[in-house]
Amino acid sequence: MRKHKYLLKNILMITLILGIAAIATYQIYHKFVHERTTDYNSESLEITFHEKTGNKVTIIKAAGVTDSVGLSSKAYTFSIKNNSNQKVKYKLLLVDDNDTIEEDNCLGKEIPKEFLRVSIKKNDQKAEIYSFDELENDILSNEEIKNGEEKEYAIRVWVTNSTDLPSLTNLHYHGIIQILENDNSLAVKWEK
Repeated sequence: MRKHKYLLKNILMITLILGIAAIATYQIYHKFVHERTTDYNSESLEITFHEKTGNKVTIIKAAGVTDSVGLSSKAYTFSIKNNSNQKVKYKLLLVDDNDTIEEDNCLGKEIPKEFLRVSIKKNDQKAEIYSFDELENDILSNEEIKNGEEKEYAIRVWVTNSTDLPSLTNLHYHGIIQILENDNSLAVKWEK
């Protein structure tokens, strides 16, 4: 009988400890996730960036790398959800972040665009790679999303490993990922 009480007491203690650990883990995870996400909206689209930096893309320590290394570099991830009751056309753009360039006094210290590579990966599809100077009007992709549909994106930017590469000392890149709905409605940050 004494052994039975001891066993029951231990089972209750272990259950209590596991319960506290599960609740604490849940709270920490959700606090971390909410601190990292940044929400943007347009007329019909809800955009959530999954990084603390939101829609800002930065290269401060520039070093030329191969495409295979660039494809394993830091990804800027976000999701786009269509909350309307119809299909929506939108464009993904990667434009210069003129405010940060001015704020950091980087004017004239930007990495030349011909040495920048960018990849865009949508959902589980293979990443598409472009040279920055190949992009027409800074457009990464023209897309269409069905009502109620959600798409996941990962964008990576790196400096190409070229023999023509100038000295990268003190050169930077500051960009912004933008979503333009129906060629007129730019997604803007949503204040909670």
